[in-house]
Amino acid sequence: MLLVGGGEINGLFLAAHVVNEVWVTIEPQLFGSGRPIFESPDTYVNLTLQSTQQLNKQGTLLIKYTVS
Repeated sequence: MLLVGGGEINGLFLAAHVVNEVWVTIEPQLFGSGRPIFESPDTYVNLTLQSTQQLNKQGTLLIKYTVS
């Protein structure tokens, strides 16, 4: 299942321990501000790097983590 929500929904699923992977796409741009991926201040989660992949010539990266 793919979870695509805001920080609050993502944080609730993470706190419920039902997330087993986190995929992050990094764009080669600085936005200046934004919203958090996870809004879950009481949850601490270790991640283990699974893979990295450059997606285009501009340097967009896909980083995959396993939730430990």
